[in-house]
Amino acid sequence: MASAATIEVDLGIDAEEIGKRLETRREEIERDSREALARLPWPMVRERLAIAIRDEVGKDLVPWIAQAWKTAEELHQFKDGATYPPGRDAFYDMAPHSVEGLIHPQVFIRCAGQDLASLRFDVKVAAEFQTIALIIRDARIIGFGGGEYSVTLTIGLNGNELGEPIELKRSRLPARYTFEPGLPIL
Repeated sequence: MASAATIEVDLGIDAEEIGKRLETRREEIERDSREALARLPWPMVRERLAIAIRDEVGKDLVPWIAQAWKTAEELHQFKDGATYPPGRDAFYDMAPHSVEGLIHPQVFIRCAGQDLASLRFDVKVAAEFQTIALIIRDARIIGFGGGEYSVTLTIGLNGNELGEPIELKRSRLPARYTFEPGLPIL
């Protein structure tokens, strides 16, 4: 039986790279913040915004990918209890497999405890997995194993991309990782 666990994945999101993208839309960012940011030193603002975006994307990315797996059409076969009896593990090799979509980190601008504005960014995510195997039991994804993945992020604001995509470092997934109660296949 799988046990509950938390996995820490270093996604390698570089705040400096995000900061470079923010530089391309400085005026728009200042305007969207109701000019609250225009009165502050831009290098400090850019750095803090970049760190906030990095942290929000890093927090949301792995759950977003897991949600994308839950809806993968090729996994619907595992909902058939006759073919995949309850209580027994099945494995599905998803190599290669890719998912794309959007994450919308919201960054709140506060000064001296007062909310000044908020900015909602659009981060287009393209994730590609090589040789990942999902562990499925009772029509739920209860774990995964092995393989490499790469992720590309394209940051936008108000429908405008902030420069070139950011390619995160290619990384390896743990040899086997299990969790409970698992993610139901939708």
